[in-house]
Amino acid sequence: MKLAVISFVLSLASASFAFDAKSWLSGIAKHENRLAALKAQYRLFDALTNEPASDISIPVETFPSGAVKTLLQARRARFQAQSDYVWGEKVKVLQFAENGATQAVINASTCVVDRKNKLAWCKGLADASFDNNFLEGEGVFLSMDRRFLHIFTDAFVKVKGVKLDSGKEGEISLESKSAVYDQQNGVVMFDREVNVSETGRKFSCDKAYAFIEGTNSVKKVVAVGNVRFSDGLRTGSCPFAVYDRQNAKIEMFSNGGQAPVIQETGRNKWKLEGEKMVFWIDSEQVEVVKSVITASDMDKDALNLEGLKNE
Repeated sequence: MKLAVISFVLSLASASFAFDAKSWLSGIAKHENRLAALKAQYRLFDALTNEPASDISIPVETFPSGAVKTLLQARRARFQAQSDYVWGEKVKVLQFAENGATQAVINASTCVVDRKNKLAWCKGLADASFDNNFLEGEGVFLSMDRRFLHIFTDAFVKVKGVKLDSGKEGEISLESKSAVYDQQNGVVMFDREVNVSETGRKFSCDKAYAFIEGTNSVKKVVAVGNVRFSDGLRTGSCPFAVYDRQNAKIEMFSNGGQAPVIQETGRNKWKLEGEKMVFWIDSEQVEVVKSVITASDMDKDALNLEGLKNE
């Protein structure tokens, strides 16, 4: 029921922006059906007592031309006859373009790889680097074909080369207890204790969906539950928000009980509440539905009411 509500609310956030979280999560669950088999294979290999092979390098996938597309390297590894599974310690998986250029590098302390289906389960710490993206965490399920990763514990994601409000390039860092990165569908989900840092701006919430385009273009971030943000000059809070990076605005929504709030805590203290708010980052204007304004020791000009649109 909770997932259905999230899907419905996201559809209402903007007439041109709808996302069915329930359907997407259902697809993720189907994709991860093989995870139980990978974990079982990991336990079987881990229980073996034979001496592992040392410093192995195995092609996992090739291009029609014969060039290696995916290469598995391991300091120590175990195999079984007639099996597509490889267990390894200090593992590195490299993915190449057909011209030989490295496109992605995955490192894991220990993992088992399904060479046939191009899947892997990394039990301990693992990280992945590709296209200016860096992902890290413990307990990682990944699909090499889809550029899909599910980080089960202590997820950290850094996206470099992001175009900032100033026009310069910077980076966005995101942390959470767990995360799912799905490049094929252009969605990254962060779950529990979510913290987002961008140059001069910070967000936190219970759950977040980042919608990406290409390799390092973050279009929107949808934050759900206990949303907080700060830009150094002011703070805001609400139950649900949409950060639209392309249009430089933050839409803040109520849930029927808690109202969105923006306040400045510097020399000029003021607080603005409303049923719904749209904060335009570049112009610092605020559009408010059913506003309530609280101010102290300041005049109209200091509050910049000309920048306030009350519907």
